Amino acid sequence: MEPDAGERTATPREPGLRERKKARAMRHIQEIALGLFLERGFDQVTVEQVAAAAEVSPSTVYRYFGTKEGLMFHDEFDETALGAVVAMLESDVPLADLVLAAFTLVSDEHFVESRERTLQRGALLLETPALRAAAAVEIGSLTGVLARHLAAARPYRPAAAYATVAALVGAALSAAYSWYEEEGKGDFLDYLREALTALGDLAGPVH
Repeated sequence: MEPDAGERTATPREPGLRERKKARAMRHIQEIALGLFLERGFDQVTVEQVAAAAEVSPSTVYRYFGTKEGLMFHDEFDETALGAVVAMLESDVPLADLVLAAFTLVSDEHFVESRERTLQRGALLLETPALRAAAAVEIGSLTGVLARHLAAARPYRPAAAYATVAALVGAALSAAYSWYEEEGKGDFLDYLREALTALGDLAGPVH
């Protein structure tokens, strides 16, 4: 698998001033929320408390994140990675290479520069039952969206598209979990390569 498959994607558009201001505001609110959740526990903190600590209105929090759970699910790197995935579906890049290339675009920022923040979010997501339950819904929704993109871009019937995307999402999640379990000491892309290779090892005829 070649991580430089990402070179086949278009250069991302530079965000405008309004987009940059919104991104900074969302990151500030999310960091305040993360600190409160770590200090008091996710279930003990309200959106109103997050808003007050971040010096914004509760309606601003809801407008940016939708729900309290959204404060943890929103990832500033998602748009870059998911946009790359969707763009490359129109090419002939193998799907495993496509996933690796997309994560390569955000790996340094997500798993190196923001390592502590990513580990803290991982701890909350894994150790909070309400977040784990909500995450399952989010993952299912994302899988469905990507499966529809795959079926539209390549010759996959719906069941095959969903199963394929679910397997790839599962590989990415298992890589993230392994990285988290080892306290972020390794290169996330190495975990991802291992997980994607395991999917290839399962390939075989279906009787």
